[in-house]
Amino acid sequence: MRVIAEHPGIEQVDLTEAAVSTKATLAEMLSRMENRGLVKRENESAG
Repeated sequence: MRVIAEHPGIEQVDLTEAAVSTKATLAEMLSRMENRGLVKRENESAG
């Protein structure tokens, strides 16, 4: 959560590297956080 707070708009691939996690683990964690209203995912084309 700290990395997200310090880097709003961070891309998932960069977050994976910062969190030293796998893409699958991070995707599942982000889905749970999104369902709880803690984060909001945006497509790259969103702007």
